[in-house]
Amino acid sequence: MALALAGLGTQLMLWPGSLLHSRFSTVTYLMTSETLMMVCMCTGYSRILILFKNGALKQFGGPLRGASAFIGGLVWLQMVIALMNTGPVPSPTIPVYLALVIGEMISVFRAGRDSTVGENGRIP
Repeated sequence: MALALAGLGTQLMLWPGSLLHSRFSTVTYLMTSETLMMVCMCTGYSRILILFKNGALKQFGGPLRGASAFIGGLVWLQMVIALMNTGPVPSPTIPVYLALVIGEMISVFRAGRDSTVGENGRIP
């Protein structure tokens, strides 16, 4: 999911108009294409780094992973909402983006649980 966010941000950087000329154009009612690009790139690439360095970030790994997963979930939720408003029939890709939202929320839960586990591996 981090790679997908980073990839979306990179695509919006290379082709800024791609969002406006797609079924996701209603996302621009909430934020500009440039803002979404920055959110996706910053969240995606920092999340990749956080996941790579997770073992070295003992105190901050869980909260950072949880925060970035939450932001990712908000981005995917915007995509679901945008796809629901594209015509008389809902897009068949709505379940894909909804699965990403659910996956991100599971990541938030697991990151929160990981940050509360003590040194002996038990939850206090």
